Amino acid sequence: MEDWLKETDEAFTALGESKHILFIGDVSSFIGNAIGENLKENGFTVAFAKPEVGSITREKEGADIFLFYLTEDMEKLSEALVYIKDTCVEEEKSLFFVGYESEIQEAEEIFPESLVTGTFERPINVKEMVEKLKELVENEEHLPKKKHILVVDDSGTFLRTIKSHCLGGQHTPYILSRLLLRL
Repeated sequence: MEDWLKETDEAFTALGESKHILFIGDVSSFIGNAIGENLKENGFTVAFAKPEVGSITREKEGADIFLFYLTEDMEKLSEALVYIKDTCVEEEKSLFFVGYESEIQEAEEIFPESLVTGTFERPINVKEMVEKLKELVENEEHLPKKKHILVVDDSGTFLRTIKSHCLGGQHTPYILSRLLLRL
């Protein structure tokens, strides 16, 4: 039981210490490298992923912030866009866009406004962007404003019913009470 309590405590503590970013875009570009290096120099852990489902799936572990470097070929990225949107909702990731005004507008038509934490318009000053991200992380402004509710019951059916009603403004883990007895 102590391990479970320790892991839970660490998970809630980590909410305020999030500095892990997944950069989604052309990882071999000059600007991609410049952004990654500046983030690392400022204490961020940075993973890089191509705008493809497989690449994002492999690299998203531990990242609480997705920094999506937009391109003109948004139509070619439809599968990845849906995956990013679903992942941000289900796993409470913060999402930032980097792109030209027209690219950002096109992306905002796909992603609900409530899901986009911020945008950085090109041409971009990388140092200013990194400072803004640092400020947001330090003030925890990128974190979802959700309440945490733990639901424990002995009926799986009841837990599924509650889950279907709690998809909105809270993070709600569900535990069968018989599993707690084993701890």
